[in-house]
Amino acid sequence: MKNNNSRAFTLVEIIVSTVVIASIMITLVSSLWLSSEIWRKGQQKNMLMNQMRTVHDLITRDISLAVDVSPYSSTDTSIAVITSATLSYDLKIIATLPSNTATTVSGTATFAISHNTDTRVLSRKWMTKSASITAAQKTELEKWFQFTLARDVATFVTTRSSSFTVSVNLGLESLGEDYAETISLEATDTYLCPGVKQ
Repeated sequence: MKNNNSRAFTLVEIIVSTVVIASIMITLVSSLWLSSEIWRKGQQKNMLMNQMRTVHDLITRDISLAVDVSPYSSTDTSIAVITSATLSYDLKIIATLPSNTATTVSGTATFAISHNTDTRVLSRKWMTKSASITAAQKTELEKWFQFTLARDVATFVTTRSSSFTVSVNLGLESLGEDYAETISLEATDTYLCPGVKQ
């Protein structure tokens, strides 16, 4: 009679090792998924912060160069709180025409930063011009002065509470891939406007 002393794994040992390996794999996959979600949310938040910074920088630059900011006139000395969904201001324009670099255009133009609630876009548009700028020159220069500032804009409210300040509340909102969750960012900045002319 031959004695078989070969060792093998029992069924219980195989089941226990399979459960341990499966639980380790589930833990690794779930932690990888969680870290990718955290990274995606961080990227969306960074994108919103960059858009917020871009809008802030443009408004700061334009308001500091503005001749006049609406709804107040620089000659208006009355004080009333005015809230609007559009920020309008006059800028002095000195520009060279792209089609004719020998021609320099100068004058005053009114610009408006407004929020389209349907498309969720914040854009700057050239509204009116001074008499020194012809309609043809305005048409040629519009592509340089009109543009989209930000997308995914939830709110844009301007408040003019004094003759020398304007507050802008900007809310950005990024929808998730499955629209189940959103990432929101909101800030209110106050800007100094041109002084009241007396």
